[in-house]
Amino acid sequence: MKVRLFLAAVAATLFLASCSGQVEGVVLVVGNEPFARAVLALDAGGTLNLAGEAAGGLGAYAHRRVRLEGRLLEGEEAAGALPPGATPGPVFEVRRILRVFD
Repeated sequence: MKVRLFLAAVAATLFLASCSGQVEGVVLVVGNEPFARAVLALDAGGTLNLAGEAAGGLGAYAHRRVRLEGRLLEGEEAAGALPPGATPGPVFEVRRILRVFD
């Protein structure tokens, strides 16, 4: 039952992100150098892999809450945006950083 609620919450968050073009969460840096990359931890649980030129500088905001504008990538487009060795999962293409919370 808890797994279903978790998956429903993640699906709802991803649906809202794809509709509104904005997503909010905490930036985490995963992996080891030189392959470290930023991901976004969602309040509903789960993470979004981040792609796009604007995603490159998000590592500077590690452990801080941010609001991002962009779009959710799907299918082959999402798979092509992941760096080698990245955990497969949803990919959010960041267009710009809207807000960094204190």
